[in-house]
Amino acid sequence: MDLLPFAAATDWTTPFLCFAGVMVLAGFTQSFLGFGYAIVALSLLPFFFEIHHANVLISFAIVIPMVWLTWLYRGDSDKKAIMSCIWGIALGLPLGIGLFSYLNADWLVRGTGLLIFLIALDGFRSRKEEEPDKGKRPYYWATIAGSAGGFLAGAVGIPGPPIVAYSLRQPWTPTQYRAFNFSVFITLTIYKAVLLGVTGWLTWEVGLWSISVTPLIFIGMGLGILAARKVDAGQFRKLTFLILALTALMMLYRGSPDPEPNPTESIAPQATEATTQ
Repeated sequence: MDLLPFAAATDWTTPFLCFAGVMVLAGFTQSFLGFGYAIVALSLLPFFFEIHHANVLISFAIVIPMVWLTWLYRGDSDKKAIMSCIWGIALGLPLGIGLFSYLNADWLVRGTGLLIFLIALDGFRSRKEEEPDKGKRPYYWATIAGSAGGFLAGAVGIPGPPIVAYSLRQPWTPTQYRAFNFSVFITLTIYKAVLLGVTGWLTWEVGLWSISVTPLIFIGMGLGILAARKVDAGQFRKLTFLILALTALMMLYRGSPDPEPNPTESIAPQATEATTQ
């Protein structure tokens, strides 16, 4: 499969440095904004991997970093809201996983691009519109958000939008907001990894790739935690969504040039042979 357009066929340095940069950026975004790992990763990894394999790779690679991030923010969340959301995830994720195994790769890329574009547009709302409600929403909204997030996690690998939409509208501090998101996402992450393993998507190659990129995610998350203490999150958030919107439009235009995969196929990026005359 094609690498980045500017990467020469015999030069692996540039594309793999770019790949490493994507994973660091994804980890940074997750810890800085409280969500966004999958959005960033699935916006850019299709330039390196077929969309199904990119989805599987990021699902396994994030498990250990999310355990660490959740531990850092332990004890600051609404336990009832978390459990209500997890019940929803238990319902929605298996359905999404089942759909994931059968969806056409091109439609997955374009559908994911459309979803990311809509998320990016939502990110440009005014600060006034983003102010949390004064009172808590009923806990059944957490279940609904969890169901939708679980389905999206299984089908296109992006669980955040409905879950974040719920947590943003709670009267929580930034720390409580992150604690809720991370507690929910770690549960969803482990649950999805188990289901993908049971359905045959966990291979030795997937495991090795996941282990190899985990340190990159840790680096990004560490930088994100430091930046969150010093940088204006509002301006960075708008910049992030602008970049994602442009990337999403590229995904909508590009689609997926790759054939449908199966779990036993190699996930390594394939170098393009140089054309000779």
